[in-house]
Amino acid sequence: MKLGKFALDVIVVIVCGFFYLMFIFYFSQDISGVSEEPFKVLARWALYFSIPHLFCSLSARVHASEKHRNPVNWFFIGLLSGPVGWLIIKSIDRLKICSSCVKRINAEATKCPYCHEIVE
Repeated sequence: MKLGKFALDVIVVIVCGFFYLMFIFYFSQDISGVSEEPFKVLARWALYFSIPHLFCSLSARVHASEKHRNPVNWFFIGLLSGPVGWLIIKSIDRLKICSSCVKRINAEATKCPYCHEIVE
């Protein structure tokens, strides 16, 4: 079953919001009286940031492949930057491929800027 792009975006927003709120809630508590090991604190911190970034990277990959961008690059950009990379790939223009010179051009272009052929 394929998820629609809107449903995927809603899932990304919900997951990111949930885990970031959990992060804020956990670290806003007064943990000075709690003797928790630094490794557990680091593991919890990594969990609260790795799951949303993973969802953002998967969604960025889907949007990048739809816009004829490199999905592997955008997967890692989404993984490293999280919601910022996801928002960037959602906001950039869609590309199409020129049938004559096989270069990526803007989707609204009627003439290829490289080979000057008219594209459909």
